Amino acid sequence: MYLGMHPGFYTTAITLLFSMPVILGAYGRFQKAELRGRLKLAALLTLFYGLAAILSVALISGIAYTFLHMQCGQKKLFLGVVNLGE
Repeated sequence: MYLGMHPGFYTTAITLLFSMPVILGAYGRFQKAELRGRLKLAALLTLFYGLAAILSVALISGIAYTFLHMQCGQKKLFLGVVNLGE
């Protein structure tokens, strides 16, 4: 399955394959939105990209409790910083 390449390459490729159409689809809405709308859309796209990355890592190399714990902590921190800006 790996064809001699590092699993990180496959993880990145799968993440981009799932998330890039959503990001490109949101581009028009991002251009039309005001500042607060842009911030919210950027935060949602970042969370979506993070979830796509978690799923691609789980698909390629399996999933562990410590990995999930670290990712959930990172997302909570990000949401806390975004909420402070409002």
